[in-house]
Amino acid sequence: MIKTLPRRAMTYFTEVRGEIEKIAWPTQKMTLLYSAFVVAACLVFTLYFSVLDFGLTEIVNVLLSR
Repeated sequence: MIKTLPRRAMTYFTEVRGEIEKIAWPTQKMTLLYSAFVVAACLVFTLYFSVLDFGLTEIVNVLLSR
């Protein structure tokens, strides 16, 4: 078992390298486009949940002030 461990590790890393070579890496333009989309989506969701939170807080305050 001890003798096969280096061979198995070498096989593992050889297969990992082969799989990494198959990856279709995005271009710089696509990476920037995807990043801009994520930032925009985060801003939209932040605004949406902020407005929702403010509205619900005001509703609770009105109900509790009665």
